[in-house]
Amino acid sequence: MRADPVETILKKYGEDPPQLIGVLQDLQGTYKYLSYDTLLQMSEKMQVPLSRIYSIATFFKAFSLKPGGNAWLPYVWGPLVTSARLPRLWMRSPGVWESRLGRQPLA
Repeated sequence: MRADPVETILKKYGEDPPQLIGVLQDLQGTYKYLSYDTLLQMSEKMQVPLSRIYSIATFFKAFSLKPGGNAWLPYVWGPLVTSARLPRLWMRSPGVWESRLGRQPLA
């Protein structure tokens, strides 16, 4: 049986409320976002009101309460940079581009 990641992270930091931001950072790194169930479980274990955890999670831009997409597509601003880097980006991850755009890379 696999250990619950929330339990593992809380054991690492302890259930001490001053460790709240560190716990949130590790949970964000594990799940890629902070779900309501994760925050609720954390609130119960650390004995910190859910409203306080939520206010911290929404205050810092490093935390996300919504799941992200399946693929990470890098983007750059400016026509010169875009035209210079696009072929390298295209060749580095052709499967992602083909599935998203439905096109083959330009040779």
